[in-house]
Amino acid sequence: MRHGKMTYQEAFKGIAEGDLDDPIDCYRWKDLIEEMEEILKIVGGTKGI
Repeated sequence: MRHGKMTYQEAFKGIAEGDLDDPIDCYRWKDLIEEMEEILKIVGGTKGI
């Protein structure tokens, strides 16, 4: 919400993780999306965002 985008790919498009002063938002967002996709696989849902 802070970045006004739905996915971390949109929020950080064209920016290398190493170029960020504080990449923690990118890492957290990426990790959460990966966790959500794993949970959806387990419960039989579709792939997340």
